[in-house]
Amino acid sequence: MLGGLLGGVLLLRRRAARRLSPPQGYEAVPAFLSVAERSFFGVLQQAFAADYLIFVKVRLADLVRPARNNSRSAWQTAFNRIAAKHVDFVLCDPADLAVRAVIELDDASHKQPDRSVRDALVDSALDGANIPVLRIAARLGYSASKIQEQLKSRSKSAAFDARNRQAR
Repeated sequence: MLGGLLGGVLLLRRRAARRLSPPQGYEAVPAFLSVAERSFFGVLQQAFAADYLIFVKVRLADLVRPARNNSRSAWQTAFNRIAAKHVDFVLCDPADLAVRAVIELDDASHKQPDRSVRDALVDSALDGANIPVLRIAARLGYSASKIQEQLKSRSKSAAFDARNRQAR
């Protein structure tokens, strides 16, 4: 009887191990960032490393969430719209990791209609959460000081917009 019980336990463990083991067919991505993203990341480090921590490829749902006043189904629908999207770069305050801004590097694919819809959703979600988003067109070279100025201008505008929304 003990042998049968032990055999049953071993069979269950094998089945559980098979279910938990990852399916075959995965391989490592050669580089976490594309060549263009890596180049731009270096410029962001020059521009902002002294003031911010820079995170890359962050899931949008880790930055914003649907408002709690929605019904459960409306909340789930809103969450599903953002759950699989990510943003390129996030600038965070080093003291408390509060999100200060999002920077998107837009290559030619962002001109496609479906990508424009995605970008509008991302921008709307970030705007609703009062997180400034700066979109930079991908190109061969960037100026760290120009990106700093663009973000400063965008952040002031976002802060102004947020104050106006709260005053209404």
